[in-house]
Amino acid sequence: MRLSVILSMLCLVFLISCSQSDLWKELNKNPDILPPVISMVSPRDGDTNVSISKMSVKVQFSEQMNSSSVNEDTFYIMDSFGSKIDCTVSDFSGSIYFKASPVSDLSLNSTYTVFISKDVSDMAGNKMKEDYSFSFTTAVTAPPADTISPQ
Repeated sequence: MRLSVILSMLCLVFLISCSQSDLWKELNKNPDILPPVISMVSPRDGDTNVSISKMSVKVQFSEQMNSSSVNEDTFYIMDSFGSKIDCTVSDFSGSIYFKASPVSDLSLNSTYTVFISKDVSDMAGNKMKEDYSFSFTTAVTAPPADTISPQ
């Protein structure tokens, strides 16, 4: 009986010392293990009559992303021939929203595909489970010069 009391006391002391150690904090930390997902895109998949002038493709992720992982190699626009459109990619709202802005106007009445690689990662290093893509079609005619507004 005395031995079991001593062992119980030793276990209690061990548990108390662990609870105040960095090891205990690490074991009880709630790590981010969920992969990010795309929450919203603009233009939407299948949209038509999208303006060709000063447009940008916007993507919202489900969580804060590692902004260096979202770049011209992992987030881009392709024309109907599969060629990348020259774009600048930027983070415009706390590493949750990103946009790809074509350097020049897109072509009229053309279908474009937006590609986001599964290699983009959140702040914990989690990558998306799979590549994401969607398409849109530009307007048949250009808007009158006086109705073009900068974005």
